[in-house]
Amino acid sequence: MIRHAAANAAAAETTTSDAGPSAGLRARVIILCLLFGLVEGYDLQNLSLAIPTLAADWMKPAPAFGAALAASTAGILLGSISVGPLGDRWPRQAIVAWSCAAFALFSLVSATSPNMLILFLCRLGIGFAAGVCTPSAYALVADHTPPRLATRCLTAMTCMISPGALGGGLVAPALLAAWSWPGLFAAGGLASALLAIAVAFGLRELVPRHAVRQREAPTGSASPRLRELFLMPVAGLWAPALRMQTLYLWLLWSFNSFTFYALANWLPTVLASNGFALDTALRLASLTWGGGIAGGLLLAWSFDRLNCRRLVTASALLAGALLLLALNWTPPTVRDWGVLLAGIGMAIGGMQSMIPAIAARLYPPAILATGLSWG
Repeated sequence: MIRHAAANAAAAETTTSDAGPSAGLRARVIILCLLFGLVEGYDLQNLSLAIPTLAADWMKPAPAFGAALAASTAGILLGSISVGPLGDRWPRQAIVAWSCAAFALFSLVSATSPNMLILFLCRLGIGFAAGVCTPSAYALVADHTPPRLATRCLTAMTCMISPGALGGGLVAPALLAAWSWPGLFAAGGLASALLAIAVAFGLRELVPRHAVRQREAPTGSASPRLRELFLMPVAGLWAPALRMQTLYLWLLWSFNSFTFYALANWLPTVLASNGFALDTALRLASLTWGGGIAGGLLLAWSFDRLNCRRLVTASALLAGALLLLALNWTPPTVRDWGVLLAGIGMAIGGMQSMIPAIAARLYPPAILATGLSWG
């Protein structure tokens, strides 16, 4: 059933490929969306990197920052469900540009946070902006990438979150030494502002192809189900042909994302509480993101080459669960925990990287942003 839906989505893409933008503009779309993944990875990770220093500066225990950490995840959920589907109605590049500008604003305000309430609201805003932007960014890449490269390009975009977080862990000691915790937030804000400008000017001539598809959808002879698919994207996710695929994607996203974001938010603090020095904890946490890059690329290759996608998905999830259990039973040494964390990153981070590519195979372009938002 999943392969049948994927074939339908690929066919819809093929019929409109001749109307696509120039190769240079396509390259700009892909490069800027990859850069968004890089910035998103840094911005969503920097609070967890700042907590040990921030807790000492504000004289608060690390668990007191739990609400601020959870705010990012809650914001992603709220932004994705409430505003993310607008990517199927409005120009997707405009949504990406404005969301990056919001990223920049909330990140820069975070750098001047005087108390926990302001920090919480800023993290909620950062998460909300990410939830709004991410579906449109993925849909842009899917829209303007040849079908044979779509899985790898979408996975590469998600994998860029890992280098962003990995880079954050590597530069965090220097930023903390030079400017303390405000430097971590300000660096992300400046990068987001530059990206917003680049998207606004670099993609201003991009024609919203999903809107063209919606206008070209048949109206006079369309069945009620087809009209529902084009006119009500959220309802279209539950059309009979897509109902089971949507449920499958929701379950996969829910369980994997909970584990992924819990690791992203708490791993540096957990490592520090297990006796690792701060610099060592930050670099060990970065191994998870490095493993996520390798795992995402390996899974993307497997999805393209092997005709057993469900088996590959189940194997990655099972490997992640077993490695998490092994981490709980293994004494905390740099070598042993480093290997386990890299493996956890390959399994859980790699599967997180694949979710947008799976969604692109399941949904037609006219409701792809909605499918990514609600999945």
